[in-house]
Amino acid sequence: MKITLPVAAICTTLSATAIAAPKTVTSTLSCGPATVTATSTTDPHVPPNDDFAWLAQKIMLSGTPAHKSVSLQVDPKAGMIAIGRQKALAAAVVSWACLTSTQGKTYVLLDVSCMRENDDGVCHGQKEWVRIVGTDGSHPDTAYAPQDPRYDALYKRLGISVDNVQLTGIF
Repeated sequence: MKITLPVAAICTTLSATAIAAPKTVTSTLSCGPATVTATSTTDPHVPPNDDFAWLAQKIMLSGTPAHKSVSLQVDPKAGMIAIGRQKALAAAVVSWACLTSTQGKTYVLLDVSCMRENDDGVCHGQKEWVRIVGTDGSHPDTAYAPQDPRYDALYKRLGISVDNVQLTGIF
């Protein structure tokens, strides 16, 4: 038996295939003396449920006092999860902002989003949280879990406020 598809069905199938191709985007944020660069690869249409997935992400901080580039990690324990047959990041940075402390020091606020329901323990039951990185490469909140109650004291100690911060999407 021979099945003939109408031209519209073939074009729809081909355009859906073209749309589903992974996309890599590079974004930059200037923050004081430093520049943060995020290179993210996403796939907006992962089968079987047409899910959005972050396939890879590399975030680099350059212009540090040591004049070297530093790789920033969302969480050293963040792993890969399976979405259908596709491997994807468990969590990724989706937006960011530059903060200046009352002492004039600059920090990068990274807005992290969990991609799935706590699949690997990285998300600690949270869908979204922030990480603070100094433009000198320091990580003042390294030991903190998402939504850690110690954040308010940390913000006060660093002289920063995250209230009313305008985050910029990295896409």
